[in-house]
Amino acid sequence: MVLTQPLCFSNFKGEKVCSDGAFHLNCTKAKDFAPPDPMAFQVEQVNLGEVDEDDEQITSIVLVSTDYRAPQISGKGLGGNQKQTMTILRHLYNEQRLNLENSGHDPNGARVELGDWVIGELTGINMITQLD
Repeated sequence: MVLTQPLCFSNFKGEKVCSDGAFHLNCTKAKDFAPPDPMAFQVEQVNLGEVDEDDEQITSIVLVSTDYRAPQISGKGLGGNQKQTMTILRHLYNEQRLNLENSGHDPNGARVELGDWVIGELTGINMITQLD
């Protein structure tokens, strides 16, 4: 019997999440099946029940399944241009909230149009170039 196609094709991304020490495993690509939900594991040291030549316990590590909690995304690590674009976005959002509030509407309904942010603001400070 010769297999001409793989039986299962998938890609997974694993990363250690510093905030809680968990190891996260996410399916980034799945062919012919629905990707599984993200998974989380804690790394634990276990005793193998044996000793080495120095009479010290031989240990290993195992991954123990735990509840998956999405990592918190912070503004740390943003580059200069990213910080500048986020500052502009926050400014536009606050303007929209104020406009709604001044007109007697709920400020929680504030939205920033992508065109206002990208085309209007970012081209004005030469962060992007608008092609005709």
